[in-house]
Amino acid sequence: MIKRIQIQMPPDYSQDNLSKVVAEISNIKRPFFSIVSRSLDARKAGNIHYCINIDVSPNPLPAGDCLKIPLVNKNISAIVVGFGPAGYFAALVLSRAGISVTVLEKGKKVCERENDILHFENSGSLVENSNYLFGEGGAGTFSDGKLTSRSKRISLEKEFILKTYIEAGADEEIEFDAHPHLGSDRLREMMPELRKILLRQNVQILFETEFKSFTKKNNRFSIETSKGTIESDLLFIAPGHSSYNTYRSLIRSNVQFRTKPFAVGFRVEHPRALINRAQWKRDSLPGIRSAEYRLSYINGDARVYSFCMCPGGNIVPAAVSQGHSAVNGASNYARDGKYSNAAIVSAFTLESRLKKTVLPLEVLDYVEEQTSMLFNCTKSYNMPAVTISDFLKNRVSSVLPECSYPFEIFPYDYNMIFDNRLCSDLKEGLTYFCNKINGFEQGIIVGSEYTTSAPIQCFRDKEGEVEGVEKLYICGEGSGFAGGIISSAADGVRLAMNAVCKMSG
Repeated sequence: MIKRIQIQMPPDYSQDNLSKVVAEISNIKRPFFSIVSRSLDARKAGNIHYCINIDVSPNPLPAGDCLKIPLVNKNISAIVVGFGPAGYFAALVLSRAGISVTVLEKGKKVCERENDILHFENSGSLVENSNYLFGEGGAGTFSDGKLTSRSKRISLEKEFILKTYIEAGADEEIEFDAHPHLGSDRLREMMPELRKILLRQNVQILFETEFKSFTKKNNRFSIETSKGTIESDLLFIAPGHSSYNTYRSLIRSNVQFRTKPFAVGFRVEHPRALINRAQWKRDSLPGIRSAEYRLSYINGDARVYSFCMCPGGNIVPAAVSQGHSAVNGASNYARDGKYSNAAIVSAFTLESRLKKTVLPLEVLDYVEEQTSMLFNCTKSYNMPAVTISDFLKNRVSSVLPECSYPFEIFPYDYNMIFDNRLCSDLKEGLTYFCNKINGFEQGIIVGSEYTTSAPIQCFRDKEGEVEGVEKLYICGEGSGFAGGIISSAADGVRLAMNAVCKMSG
């Protein structure tokens, strides 16, 4: 008989200590047990502990349900465009169903991509398709590597995804942690292992091969790439939220998109010790790398919140292409860097700003205009900045503290970057956050951020097919239906499973 128990453990507990406590509470001398969930309770600084739910039994625990991928007993081929989480897991499901899969990735392998990023940060010369946003693993590979998801309907897909990451070298704790985290350094090490899993499935991966357009004739796709034409029966496109060239190509091919709300704001950064003290009332906590925060503020139409909090991390230049500037956040597995940062963003719709109907292409143009304007401040990837305190007082900072951004920062008036309404909403939210976290006003604001989610969304039917184009699937963040590693990967899994079931039925 399996019994579920709840226990509390100190943050630096050992496996031996956990085993002893489980045996004592369950009254089983040599228990078999499995952690179901684990979350850190830091509400009381004097009693910070893990809350752990555990299944325990005197007998070996049975394996849980797993994703069952049916075989397609037909000679079917599929092209998957994009090698981020959605594209990767769509390719994995399709190949395990017996479908012949070719992946097109306009960027480079992760090791070459890493070299291009180092070159970019040392020289200021951006490699268009090999940077923080594009290349093997997608944007998430060079960010924080968080595996959180708000969706409650993807349990089997999520389990499949997490077990695949563990097979590639991730810690087993990602299966039960409330806020699992891989870390950018670990993800870079895991990507070659993830690639090998696909190669063992006979998936062909074509790097530095950019999708240009597609046509469909006699129920087959003809895909134009930067290296020639490829044909397939199925076409999966997982472009990521910033692949605007792909969006424009799809729109030219009469794929229908709608505009959607997205978020605009900036990165804020503080010394890691300041956030630790504010959350824990101490500089460090044994067993825990860095303190986190999640903040939100709603007042009428103003919706401001923190996003992609990177404890012990860095602010990174997330340029989409030459002549465009934006920022993002990243952290390594240890989360032991000097600073902690997060996006502070406000919900945003261009229609409400312009007070008219806006077409998808107009939204893309708007975002590119804003990131171009930011670049044109210095004709470089240097970033405008202001202290939170000065921003709230409507002042330009005379002195800026050090920060983790790899290029220079310079004092600037954010009223020249954002419109009055956006500045007002962000100030309102930040004022509230300063009252929630002691010392928050001492932080610094850097750059602007437009990449929390895609600004447009494709039209899909209930099975995930693009409306009006049979056997075309757009998945992941670029579809407008997902955000983050897990939800994007799950979207790729779900759409691939729908296609496989349809083909095998």
